Amino acid sequence: MYLNFIDLIILIGASQSFFLSIVIYRKYGKTTANRTLSLLMLVYAMVLIQMLLVDSGFFNTYPHLILILIPVALLIGPMHYLYAKYLTHFSKQYKHIDLLHFIPFLLYLLIFLPDMFKSKEQLLNGMGNLEGEKVPILFLIFNWIVMTQVIIYTMFTILILRRYSIKIKNLFSSIEKLRLNWLRNIVILFSFGFVTYIIENMLITAGIISSKYAFSSIVAGIYVFIFGYLVLLKSEIFVNPEFVSQIDQAKELEIKKTAEPKYSKSGLSNEKAEEYLAVLLKLMKEEKPYLSSDLTLNKLAEMVQMSPHHLSEVINSMLKQNFFDFINTYRVEKVKQDLLNVDKKNFTLLAIAVDAGFSSKSSFNMIFKKHTGITPSEFKKREA
Repeated sequence: MYLNFIDLIILIGASQSFFLSIVIYRKYGKTTANRTLSLLMLVYAMVLIQMLLVDSGFFNTYPHLILILIPVALLIGPMHYLYAKYLTHFSKQYKHIDLLHFIPFLLYLLIFLPDMFKSKEQLLNGMGNLEGEKVPILFLIFNWIVMTQVIIYTMFTILILRRYSIKIKNLFSSIEKLRLNWLRNIVILFSFGFVTYIIENMLITAGIISSKYAFSSIVAGIYVFIFGYLVLLKSEIFVNPEFVSQIDQAKELEIKKTAEPKYSKSGLSNEKAEEYLAVLLKLMKEEKPYLSSDLTLNKLAEMVQMSPHHLSEVINSMLKQNFFDFINTYRVEKVKQDLLNVDKKNFTLLAIAVDAGFSSKSSFNMIFKKHTGITPSEFKKREA
């Protein structure tokens, strides 16, 4: 079997996917999310192998294999969605309702199961010559079904990531290690590769180009390589017990900024809310808990002796802020005071930021500019 440049890229991507599937399962397989990720990498390996075998003409010799490998593409969208879902919700086990996501895959197997008992000649007559320049109509229909499915699941995945970004800001005061920007970038990269595939499929359907999917194959191989690298690099924090415990409570703590003033859902009266707010503001002023970079909603709730749910309601509804912005407002004010303090004129910006509770220079710069409209350096020069 002759392998060209494109085939080598696909082979490398498939090999890495298979390898990462094993590594992720053995090293990080304690969580449902990472077990899902392991399966997703295995799915990518199978999809890339299928692309390689089609390109090399292997299926013309063993056409029954295509019936086994092609439907695996129907698992890409659901597996991406379930990975994002379990990564951000930390369910300890799969739910029965998740099986509904695999109905298209199961339907395919049921519909084409009789074809497994056909002869090689019968299959090839039905599929057409896989080495030809024209894609068989059944393959084109299947491709469009996969594309529609992936578009839908990509939209749901983006929605999950958006909800997660809101969730962590109601729980944590420092989120740079918890943000899923890398997964968002993966979704963007995946969308780019998928658009490439759609365009190529349209050109093939119109008969403008041949059926080799050359560019899509290259993009797929590169994408899987980057995806595997990032998830292996970034996933370790999601087995941290403290982080898992915090996120596991997030559903109960999600409070809309526009919550009703009477707190009808929790039974918290206006009078009690005002009392809690006074206690909270007094604590923030006197004990300065925001100076701790690992301050969380639960820790602050313990300090003010109220439930995390009530504390979240008070901050969201009465102060019109999420927990993240509330705490970092105090940190920014602390930095501004220190920058004006002549006793600290020789301190570096980073040292002042760390003293105020910020955990990294990048998050400090971003948050400071968000609250003041200028960078810390600009503020320092302006006030000098």
